[in-house]
Amino acid sequence: MKLFRISTLGLVLAMIFGISVSGSGQGKPKTPAPKGDTTRQQDRDRIQDKDRTPDRDQDRDRDQDRIRDRDYVALTDAQRDQLRTRTQSTEELHQRLRTMAREYDNAGFGMNEGRQNHERIRNQVRTMEQDHERFRLGLNEQQRARFEHRFNHMNEYREQINNRLRLMEQQMNEGQFDRVRQRNWVRDMEKALDKWQEQYRKMEKELNGT
Repeated sequence: MKLFRISTLGLVLAMIFGISVSGSGQGKPKTPAPKGDTTRQQDRDRIQDKDRTPDRDQDRDRDQDRIRDRDYVALTDAQRDQLRTRTQSTEELHQRLRTMAREYDNAGFGMNEGRQNHERIRNQVRTMEQDHERFRLGLNEQQRARFEHRFNHMNEYREQINNRLRLMEQQMNEGQFDRVRQRNWVRDMEKALDKWQEQYRKMEKELNGT
């Protein structure tokens, strides 16, 4: 009986020892990442993607806006032709005024010649004003806003020209004719028209990106 207990005890010890050796030989199993950590990482990835998407959309929207604004401000071929015609017309009138101003230096230049010059200048200025207004009204709202400061300057020069025309007419209507003063008024109109023409030139340069 005693022998049987000793044998049983030895068997139990052998089994315990064998299990210990087997466990140590396999090593520690890998611990899987907690499910909660994986979910949180996925959430962070989704949030980052969501944050990046509006940035790309906003950049694309800004690019489209710039293209749309550029196309909307750019003149059509017909409008460019009108602008070119306006520049040429003001140059032609500018040259006429320069020629007229020299005529006043002639000692025989009197009131009759002065009235003829005044009428020619007045008619040509009116035609130029009408053509200018048709060109301006032919632009869309964005185009007019783009060149608003140019048109404002032109209005100032137009008023200067009309002011000198009124002074010339007023003096002659009073039966007076100061040849030197009349000549100086014509020269003032010539200078104002040159500045008016320069505004057209600047508009052409801006449209050509120069």
